[in-house]
Amino acid sequence: MVDATKPKRTRTNVKQSKFGCFTCKARRIKCDEGKPACQRCLISKRECQGYPRGAYPDSDSTASTTLSLVSASSSPSDSSSSQSPSATIISTLRSLAFNPYSLSSPFVDLGCKVLVQSPRRARNNVEQTFWSCTVPQLAQSIPSVRAAIEAFGTSYSEYVLRGTSPRPGFETTKRYSQALRLVQQDLVTLPNGPIPCVVACLFLGFVEALQQRLNKALVHLQGTFSLMMSLTDKQLLAEVDTDSLVLLLKKLDLHVATYAVSHPPNLPMKPFVMGEVLQSYPPDGSLFKILHSSYHFTAKAFRYKYTSRRTIPPELLIEQGRQLANLKQWLSLNEIPATSNTESHESLIVLRSQCLAALVNTATILEPPEQ
Repeated sequence: MVDATKPKRTRTNVKQSKFGCFTCKARRIKCDEGKPACQRCLISKRECQGYPRGAYPDSDSTASTTLSLVSASSSPSDSSSSQSPSATIISTLRSLAFNPYSLSSPFVDLGCKVLVQSPRRARNNVEQTFWSCTVPQLAQSIPSVRAAIEAFGTSYSEYVLRGTSPRPGFETTKRYSQALRLVQQDLVTLPNGPIPCVVACLFLGFVEALQQRLNKALVHLQGTFSLMMSLTDKQLLAEVDTDSLVLLLKKLDLHVATYAVSHPPNLPMKPFVMGEVLQSYPPDGSLFKILHSSYHFTAKAFRYKYTSRRTIPPELLIEQGRQLANLKQWLSLNEIPATSNTESHESLIVLRSQCLAALVNTATILEPPEQ
C-alpha cells in the first residue's frame, strides 16, 4: 500500500525534450530544440532535418528571432500601420522571400565559409573583403543570392564532403532549381542592380563545376559576362581576358584526374608541339597542357598495371618516355632561384609540386615499385 501511494519520480531538474529534431532522434541523443537548427547538429556539422509538427508554435525563441528580424528590416513608417503584428511578420517575411523557420541555413554558412577559408595567399585584400563581407551581406538581403549560395553549399556537402544523405544529389537539384528560378526572375527587371545577379550566376557556375559539368558552368559564366557587358562601358570590357577564364575551367577539369588515377580528364586530348607550348604560354598554362596529356596517358596505362611487360603495347612505352621528357623539360625551365625568397614564388612551388607528382605517377604507372 505504501508503494501504491508513492508519487512517480520524474527528473524535475532536467528540461524535457518533446519536440527534438529528426536528426537528433535518429542519433538517439537529446536535442536542445534550437531554431531553426539545433546546436548539436551545427556542432557535429550535420544537416538539421527539421522538427515535427507542433514544435514551432510552442517555441519562444523562434518568435523572438522572427520579431527581431522583422523589426530590423521594417521601416519606421511600417510601425505606425494598423496591421496586426502577426500580419506584419508574415507580409515582411514574404517580401523577403524567406521561410520563417529557415532563416539560417547551414548550407549558406558552409557555402560562405568554404570561399572565405580557402588559402589566403591566393587572393588580394579586395577579393578577401568581397568573399568575407560583401557576399554574406548579399546572402542576407537578396533571396536569389541566398538561394544560389545555399545550392553551392549543398553541392559542396554532397559531392566534396560526401555527407550521408538518403538521396544523394536530390537536395542539390532541389536547391539549384529554386536558385535558378529566382535568378531568372531577377534578370528580367534587375530589381537590385546587376551585382547580385552576377554573384548568383557565379555560385550557380560553382555548383556545376563541383559536379564536373563544366559546359554548363561555362554557360553561367558567359551569362555573367553578357550581363556585365550590357551594363558596362564596352571599352573597359574590351580588356577582359577570356582566355584566363577558359584556362580556369581547364584546370578544374584536371581535379578528378589528379585524385582518381584511372579516370581521364573530361576534355579531349589535343596534340601539341612542346617547344611552342613552352614559348607561347605562361608556366601554369603550359603545365596544364602537359598534365592534361599526361593524365590521359596514365588512365590508358592503368589497365596494364601489375601485368607482364610482354603484354604492354610498345607504343605505350614510347608514349611513357615522351610524357616523362615533357615533364622533365618543364621542370628544368621553371626552376626556383636558390637565393630568392620562397614566399614570392609560392605559385611556382605549387606548380612544381603538381608536376613532380605527375612525374612520379607517370614513371611508375606501368611498373610500380614494391617496398
